[in-house]
Amino acid sequence: MRIDKNLNPIYTEQEAVKVLLNDVQPWDFCVEGRNDIFKASTEDEYRTTEWWMPNEYKNIDIEHFLLECRSHTDTERERIIQELKLFKARDLIGLLRFLKYFVDKCKKTKVTLGIGRGSSVSSYCLYLLGVHKVNSIKYNLDIKEFLR
Repeated sequence: MRIDKNLNPIYTEQEAVKVLLNDVQPWDFCVEGRNDIFKASTEDEYRTTEWWMPNEYKNIDIEHFLLECRSHTDTERERIIQELKLFKARDLIGLLRFLKYFVDKCKKTKVTLGIGRGSSVSSYCLYLLGVHKVNSIKYNLDIKEFLR
């Protein structure tokens, strides 16, 4: 993958297929020095590397965004707070910021995201960010299925 002058990724055909087939893990998007978005990292390594995203996303108060992006019921608000504590305990707040950027970029470039896949659909925060379209509260899905 290369990056153009506006820091937008330019995928090779093989890289684009990996993305489209969901043949990547979240930590595959970690980069050191922004030089290879498909670097093969281990799960532990991605926590210590820098997520590539514009500064406006690096500095976003993602907790405030999730709590204030729309009006929530008491149950929804409690779930957001519970999930944020779990994300913080695992040092994954940067991941939430990156996912906000990723979803916004997909919407802007008209890339379709799926309905949901795997255990990530048990996260209400990911639902609010638009990563998937499954309301985990409505279907009584336990966040611990995702962050175990």
